[in-house]
Amino acid sequence: MIDAALRQTIARARLQRSVAWLLAIVACSFAAWRIAEQFGVAPQIVALAAAVIAASIAALLFRDRPITTATAIEHFNRAIPSLEESAALLNRDPSTLSALEHLQHARAATAWSVQKRVPSLPLPSAVSALMLAATALLLGVLIPAIPRRVSNGASSSTYSPSAVTTAIGQVQLHWAPPAYTGGASRDAETLEASVESGSMVTWRIAAPGATAVRVVTAAGDTLTTMHDPTGPWTGSSDVGKGWVWHVEARSVAGQWIRGEEHLLRVIPDREPVVAILAPEGRVELEWREPHVVVVRAVARDDYGLAQLRLAATVAKGRGEGVKFKENFLPVEIESRVGRSELVASRIVHLDSLGIEPGDEVFLAFEATDNRAPSPQRARSETIFLSLRDTLEANTATLNGLAMKVEPAYFRSQRQIILDTEALLSDVRAGKVADGGFARALEIGMDQHLLRLRYGAMVGEETNEKVEPDQDFTERHEHDMADNTTLLSPTVKALLKTALAAMWDAERELRTGKPKPALPAEYRALAALEETRRAERAYVKRIGFEPKPVDVVRTRLSRKAERLAPLDRSDSGTTAVTEPLLRDALAALEAPATISAKGSFDAAARRLAERALDSEPARHLETLRALRRLIDGNCTSCREVARRGLLAALPPAPKPLRPARSATGALAPTPQ
Repeated sequence: MIDAALRQTIARARLQRSVAWLLAIVACSFAAWRIAEQFGVAPQIVALAAAVIAASIAALLFRDRPITTATAIEHFNRAIPSLEESAALLNRDPSTLSALEHLQHARAATAWSVQKRVPSLPLPSAVSALMLAATALLLGVLIPAIPRRVSNGASSSTYSPSAVTTAIGQVQLHWAPPAYTGGASRDAETLEASVESGSMVTWRIAAPGATAVRVVTAAGDTLTTMHDPTGPWTGSSDVGKGWVWHVEARSVAGQWIRGEEHLLRVIPDREPVVAILAPEGRVELEWREPHVVVVRAVARDDYGLAQLRLAATVAKGRGEGVKFKENFLPVEIESRVGRSELVASRIVHLDSLGIEPGDEVFLAFEATDNRAPSPQRARSETIFLSLRDTLEANTATLNGLAMKVEPAYFRSQRQIILDTEALLSDVRAGKVADGGFARALEIGMDQHLLRLRYGAMVGEETNEKVEPDQDFTERHEHDMADNTTLLSPTVKALLKTALAAMWDAERELRTGKPKPALPAEYRALAALEETRRAERAYVKRIGFEPKPVDVVRTRLSRKAERLAPLDRSDSGTTAVTEPLLRDALAALEAPATISAKGSFDAAARRLAERALDSEPARHLETLRALRRLIDGNCTSCREVARRGLLAALPPAPKPLRPARSATGALAPTPQ
């Protein structure tokens, strides 16, 4: 009868006591950590010792005051007088009881049955554990309010007097530039050094008594150093961008000592620069002239040039049939200025490039530097060469109307083919979710517009408005068919073949089937190529010329008086508002809190970024003041930090106001 209630009561009491002592162990460990951190003792060791002590006390109490069946029955006899000290009988097998015990068992069972609640076991040790946990937590929370004792070193800021045996001594920088720069390895004269991009920088740090030393950047990156028993701590890293860094040393007690921030600047390796010396501007040659051009250029690079060559690109054809071929030609070095500058030239024989009348040649010098492993390349401006076409132009009189006979287009048929092939590739790779239906519709619309444009050239009727060509001065829907008389029968037939193929491609694309549309697109392109080769026709532009604008009649006649231009030197408010610096300024006015330290830390990281760009000395001074405020060992740094943060904020925009003349009157508005 009493078995189940007895087991539940015992299990509940044991659980409550275990939880209470677990809380006490955690609270004691937390309080010990905070105390050790405040007074300079190794926090990990002290916290572990406190946890072991509290756990040992709990184990002793559990052994000396166990919660068993006997203690529970004894408690039931005291808590329930009507049991008449017979709770033990309720826990026994009735078959083992004597006649007198049976009678007493019945009386106890009646008394137990009228109980509405099983009384809980008293747990004085659990109450003591909870009181201990509350006290330890309160102590751990109040510890930061106790002023910390710190020691001010000449070269570093320390956290506790126990760390005075560990100090950051002399710090030296040594770096080796990349081999391609030709620079020699050297030591830095000061810790505010400038090194070449890609240099291997080595820190040599004297830290007597330290168990570990590291170099930490403002971005949070850490460089671990190694200790030579007969020398300093050393660490190396290749540097590709600027660093704001400081040294940290760990004392025997486990406390980290931090030094001041320093700036490591990086000299970037810039791309080569190539400037054309000759010829100047665009060059046009008659076919009967010698096909020879002399080009000269000067090239410069920070650490020398590995290669300089001439890129010659020949353009052949017109419209969609333009083809490009690029050739690289060696050049002759005329003179050098050290390793960083040279003058080169080349006599270009255009016939060797396979030119024909009407072709164009684009020349550009290409320079490559010595950077390893990825050289940098740069090109000069392009020299344009054109050869006048010997083909005689056909002239037609069109009553003042000028038009281009060569078909015009919105997007080229070749581009539509490229878009379709790209869509099919993405569909095969599974990069489109809907099978490419939406993109196929867009390509189909491009094909539709291109078909309408070519259709206008052969006089096809349409209900859609087609944009006129830029060379037309007028255009009407009813006379499009008359314009087709300007095209030869061969050209018209080829254009109609292209239109039929475009229609087939458009039908497939606009139903979301790009694969069957591709052959039709190629047929349309082939027909357009045949059209280009079939006939060249040129019509002299003799059409409409607009009258000059009458300024007097079209200008507004009213006069603007008592108006003046707005006078403000800048173009508007700056886009950089520096919210992190403003938060730190606000935190300086508030009492010292954890959130204020977070604002100081964020502002310090932002100032580290600013120090890499401009005015590093001023920003570093402010950054160091903020770091000392975070450490809590500098009472005079608040004003230094405030002045530095205010100076780092962007200037407020000037107000808009009318400009005044020298006499003080409003300046007149220009008419």
